[in-house]
Amino acid sequence: MKIDKKIIMPSILVLVSSVLVITLAYFGAEIIENGVNPTGVTTGNLDVSLSDSVVNVSNLKPIYAQYVDSMAFRKEFTINNNSSLNTCNKIYLNINNISDTLKSYFFKYKLVYDENEIIGNFKYANSGDRLLVYENLFIESNTFKDASLYIWIEYVDEVDQLNMLGTKLSANIVIEGTDIKELNACNDITIYERILADNQVIKNDNVDLFKDVADETNESGLFRTTDLTKTEDVNGDGLGEEVLYFRGVVENNYLVFANQCWRIVRTNESGESIKLRYGGTPTIISGATICPQTGNVPGITVGTSNIFPYSVSGSSNDVKYVKWVHEVGKSSNAKTKVEAWYAQNIEALGTNVTDLIVDEAFCNDTSVGSTSGDYVYYGGYTRLYTNKNPQYKCPNESDKYSVSKGNISKPVALLTADELVYSGTMDEKMNNKYFLRTGTNHQTMTPRSYTSTGAGFFIVAAGGSLGVASVGNFSALYPVISLSNNSIVAKGGIGVYDNPYIIVVN
Repeated sequence: MKIDKKIIMPSILVLVSSVLVITLAYFGAEIIENGVNPTGVTTGNLDVSLSDSVVNVSNLKPIYAQYVDSMAFRKEFTINNNSSLNTCNKIYLNINNISDTLKSYFFKYKLVYDENEIIGNFKYANSGDRLLVYENLFIESNTFKDASLYIWIEYVDEVDQLNMLGTKLSANIVIEGTDIKELNACNDITIYERILADNQVIKNDNVDLFKDVADETNESGLFRTTDLTKTEDVNGDGLGEEVLYFRGVVENNYLVFANQCWRIVRTNESGESIKLRYGGTPTIISGATICPQTGNVPGITVGTSNIFPYSVSGSSNDVKYVKWVHEVGKSSNAKTKVEAWYAQNIEALGTNVTDLIVDEAFCNDTSVGSTSGDYVYYGGYTRLYTNKNPQYKCPNESDKYSVSKGNISKPVALLTADELVYSGTMDEKMNNKYFLRTGTNHQTMTPRSYTSTGAGFFIVAAGGSLGVASVGNFSALYPVISLSNNSIVAKGGIGVYDNPYIIVVN
């Protein structure tokens, strides 16, 4: 995939700020605003000003969520666009100093303008950080926007919040603006743009990367493929397309779509979508959306333990059981189960949801890598066990499954073993840290070997290693879909488990 490096290139930048200091005490608090009180900043032809005034507040204390509008600290300000140009603006809090005990779900902010609002918390705020509160606020030329910033401690009966009292936050409100011509140039950001914006450093991979597991932060992050012979050739130039993929100890690729949590795995070679793996059901805690963390993700099951994931007959000693579809009209149990899950959990939500899913091919690689006696070792075994050199490219066209090819009815399947090795695992070596570990054995779409006594598939073990299991052994399933690059991300999410990206569905 070719990366458009011109996605976010401001032509004129304006910074205006005011100082906000909050001191919290048990039944009272003082909020003092002082220091910087700018009336305007002019850069070139762009003139944006932030109204400001000193604010003194007393008797600030933890409050229930329903009383935020009437009891929380509120700072009202106006962003004036005094120029002849439209502006697209971002609102930040520059955190000068924040007490450790305020880094919590329960210390919250809310920004309100017109009929729009965004709520966030300070859990990931550190002294010296810039916290993005709102992005892409459009203001027409020679107009203004009134805004209100609320800050409060949300009171929760069962939570001891005494250590949050008598503490302090000092911050600056900062406005960044760029000049634009029209509203749609200040649109909501897409998930693809969000990934690039939040991962400024993209690392180049190499073959040595896959000779060990990725269990350290310096081996982790967003990577790009450098060997384009190992990816699918979409444009017909003889080389594959660049793929971006997450690898290792990654905690900023949680996403919520269709009322389910997912982990972002990689981009697809088509350049139209990103691949997601199911990550459990979200919960709501104190207004925050929480996804199950790495290593604690229940999968969906095929059924009772005596129903084999790939067999349909309760047997494993037939070569056809290495196929996602055994023969015309006969699907593997795994395929039947994930498609039923998709129908119930995604299709049932309507076309507004399914229209965001792209029909990309899934690979069930049955190419033969080698043979020994009555053993057939498939291509995945040679690549991942012998050579330790994964690839995204599917060797045989006949092993590709997609709705458009007509060999599956729904755009859902499983990850390949190769995709899991790219993500940070390897054969027979534990890796508790890499982001696709679930805490339970789970199935891949890649067969390992076959003998007359049975077929074997790659699985990911509970401890994170790449292993093997007979099709007669039970393993959990984690559905995989491809989400359109153009899907819009709700404002405020940063991709972590307790503040995931949330996809907007109209």
